[in-house]
Amino acid sequence: MTAHRYRLLRAIGLFLLALVSPIGAAQQATGEEPTGITADLLEAKIAETESAADLAEEPKTRLLSLYREALSNLQEAASHRESARAFRKALQTAPIEAQAIREDMDESNVAEPADALGVDAATSLRDLESSLQRERVDFAVADTRQTDLSKRLDEEAARPAAIRQRLQAAAEARDEIRAQQKLMNASEDASAEVQARRWGLEARGEALSAEIEMLDQELLSHPARVELLEARRDKAAADAEWINRRIALLEALSTTKRQEEAQQAKAAAEAKRLEALGRHPL
Repeated sequence: MTAHRYRLLRAIGLFLLALVSPIGAAQQATGEEPTGITADLLEAKIAETESAADLAEEPKTRLLSLYREALSNLQEAASHRESARAFRKALQTAPIEAQAIREDMDESNVAEPADALGVDAATSLRDLESSLQRERVDFAVADTRQTDLSKRLDEEAARPAAIRQRLQAAAEARDEIRAQQKLMNASEDASAEVQARRWGLEARGEALSAEIEMLDQELLSHPARVELLEARRDKAAADAEWINRRIALLEALSTTKRQEEAQQAKAAAEAKRLEALGRHPL
């Protein structure tokens, strides 16, 4: 990929990102992380509640459910942020890797398929068949890889629309969470269950914010990642074609070798027959 094409893809990604999620773009700049609640706090509360002997079973069950749900949301948020970091990295590395693959393909096209086989007319049939078996395995691997990459490209073609749809839904859900938080924060109820519900809302908001950030980065890096997938698919296709040409060469050599060995065996049998005719009957 040329530098001009990479800049164009990046500009398109930024434009789409601005259209889809201005809120997520702002969050990306701040690198939002959980503030008022942590996994350690929730785990401590779970342990404390489980060991509380003076707490009735029904409120204990409700509290544990709220704490565990909040903890699950924090873990989901952490997973989304990790994915967002991976997408940001892909935006930088994918164009470089794609270009390297294309350059390697250009260099590979110069060589002949038979150059690295290490076989010729003097190679034994056993060695030829062994090489042929290895090449057929390599071809199956390359062909499967090409098929898988083509399937992934088809899936990626539908991703931008799905991302935009999910971004809108996540933003609306986060707005609803924030509205509920305002209502709960206005309450003077300081019970453990109300506090657990506050934490649950905060954790859910964190998960939604992290998901929006991740989706923003996925959309932004989409053109670069697709370009890399296309390069990998084309490389797999070129590898499969290259190996197929080597297979054809090995099959031709094997056929010739079998014919030669058959003629040699026939000649040896005829020589033995003539030799037997000239022997004394005893």
